[in-house]
Amino acid sequence: MPNDLGQALNYYGKLLIAERRFREAFDTLTTALPIARQAQSPHLVAFVLADLGRVEGTMGRTEQAMQHLVEARDLFEKHHVSLPVVSRTDRLIAQLSAKLRAG
Repeated sequence: MPNDLGQALNYYGKLLIAERRFREAFDTLTTALPIARQAQSPHLVAFVLADLGRVEGTMGRTEQAMQHLVEARDLFEKHHVSLPVVSRTDRLIAQLSAKLRAG
């Protein structure tokens, strides 16, 4: 049951991101993360973390975004998630790193 709820919240978060409703997406994904962790689904946790990091980056929460994206990437790599997903996450991390360095 927690896995289904976590997936539903993650998909809803993605929809909110697509609609550029970033605050609502942040709230939804923040709710989804502990549910995904409780479900003990590393894939779901990784996808929620990646989406949350993406939203945080958009909202200017660069340090939190970096933490979530790095954790997501590590889970993706550990659990052999497809290379395009890892590459996309790496690109976001690089963009945020450059932003942090620039001040």
